[in-house]
Amino acid sequence: MNKRLMGVIGLLFSLLIVSVNASAQDATNKLSLTEQERTWIAEHPVVRTSSNTSYAPFDFMGAGQPAGFSIDYLNLVGTKVGLKFNFVNYETWSELLEGAKDREVELVHTISKNEEREKYFIFTEPYFNSPIVNFGRYGSPKISSIKDLTDKRIGIIKSHIIGETYKKKYSHANLVEFDNSTEAINALLLNEIDVYTDCTSSGKVGFLSLYNKRV
Repeated sequence: MNKRLMGVIGLLFSLLIVSVNASAQDATNKLSLTEQERTWIAEHPVVRTSSNTSYAPFDFMGAGQPAGFSIDYLNLVGTKVGLKFNFVNYETWSELLEGAKDREVELVHTISKNEEREKYFIFTEPYFNSPIVNFGRYGSPKISSIKDLTDKRIGIIKSHIIGETYKKKYSHANLVEFDNSTEAINALLLNEIDVYTDCTSSGKVGFLSLYNKRV
């Protein structure tokens, strides 16, 4: 593990937790830092950080700039502690994940933890949790259990932890991989897949922003 990456993640872990507790304060208020933390920031004022251009509402492009909940959260932390983030854009999640493994960036956000990823990254405590759901076309049978997915064409995002979980626990699942949620949503609406599995937040935003249809 790259020691600098470990230092970045370890430092931001403590800062993120503190920033949540201090969220009611004005964004310009500074946080109390240890001498070690202040020294680290002085030596590393800019952190190369991942940006997924198509994962709203957490991470996307707005007016040509990285935007979203996670971007705002990091920028708030940066304002409070004196850090700046140099966002490196990736068009797909699979490209982002491989770039992070190759140390093209020092900080990855909006990422779930599993055993394989722990070989490459140090994880903070979650700052947001979103349930995993299955989206289907209006009027299609309700999915209540994994058994209801039998013989269904299941859309997933390449390298997403949802697909990795399917492959590990349900090797018989008929998975269809896509580069991003836009492709998966289009495939669902065109009856090229039967179900699209994603977290509630990003899935709903994808449907509403693209088509404004009931799903």
